Amino acid sequence: MVKNSSSRIVVDPLPNLSLLNELLNPNGICYRILLKKFETIKRKKSQSSPSFQRGGNIDLLKVVIDASFLLSFLFPDEENKSSKNLSDFNNYQCLSTHLIDFEVLNALQSSVRRKRISEKERKQIEILYFQIPLTKISLKPSDFYHISALGSKCQLSIYDTSYLYLAQREEAILASNDKHLAKEASKLKIALW
Repeated sequence: MVKNSSSRIVVDPLPNLSLLNELLNPNGICYRILLKKFETIKRKKSQSSPSFQRGGNIDLLKVVIDASFLLSFLFPDEENKSSKNLSDFNNYQCLSTHLIDFEVLNALQSSVRRKRISEKERKQIEILYFQIPLTKISLKPSDFYHISALGSKCQLSIYDTSYLYLAQREEAILASNDKHLAKEASKLKIALW
């Protein structure tokens, strides 16, 4: 994990070799998830990503991703109805708040306790999660004042409101499988994935 000058935390894209071996194990959950995603890509022949030219450089479209959206990728028993393929993350500038790690890891831990997944599967899903190219933005105290006010207005949790606020601030698309959050985003004229 590296912190750059704009106080954004960037995950190192190079995995530990032992973690890579687990990802490539044909009996592992990560391998099966990736295989399923690649088969979907082959079937749909993914279209080119929406990007635009600015001064000769290609700027990627910004997408704020919430935990519900990511968890639909990570859990093997969930359908990805509105979600795209994991490889599509590379076609966008994927953003989230630093709070997403807590939400995702908590969901994984709870799933082990409820016996939805095994401890081994939890570890494999964590490995996969930390490989997603996601820029995690640290929020400042002044951001939390805006988030708190917006959350009260929209009747959303602080976690959900942080994604809504970030999408609004960054003028980004919001990727969420949370119906209430999507409804509030629409009211605020925030584009949805």
